[in-house]
Amino acid sequence: MSSVLDGPAVTLGQMLAAKEARSAAQQALLTAHPLASVLSVTLRIPGPVKTGHVLTTRFAELITQLRQDYGHLLLDERQNHDASGDCAMLALAIDPWSLKQAMLAYESAQPFCQLADLDVCYLDGGQLTQLSRSRMHVAPRPCLVCGGDAKACSRSRKHGLEAVYTVINEIALEGVAI
Repeated sequence: MSSVLDGPAVTLGQMLAAKEARSAAQQALLTAHPLASVLSVTLRIPGPVKTGHVLTTRFAELITQLRQDYGHLLLDERQNHDASGDCAMLALAIDPWSLKQAMLAYESAQPFCQLADLDVCYLDGGQLTQLSRSRMHVAPRPCLVCGGDAKACSRSRKHGLEAVYTVINEIALEGVAI
């Protein structure tokens, strides 16, 4: 097992409920701030354990950095920290295309962001819409293990959990004094 994944295991039902709750929170933020973009920050951790002390600490550091960089645009914020994983949603006064461009750059510049999903959503005709990498004409997210298409590797279960956990440990512990 991974040394950074020391939280409780979650069920598929808990993960689906967390996804529904995230969607409802995004909708609520955008209803309150219809011209905003919502930055939804989660971690891409496969398997039944989604949390751990190191990951929660590094996630908090990432959110602090995002607040420093985008606090002048911050309209509202929601956070949730439970066994399904850490989640922060920031409603920002910026257009979704510019925010997604900035988050793509963030993913490249911040090593820990290899583990982060920095999703951007907005209202389009009153409907919650997520701005995808493909819509931005950007290459798919790289696999943590082999650098290929992360979704393809995940769907095919190309790499075992232990191989993925090894990389997650390396990324999460990079620069951390233990």
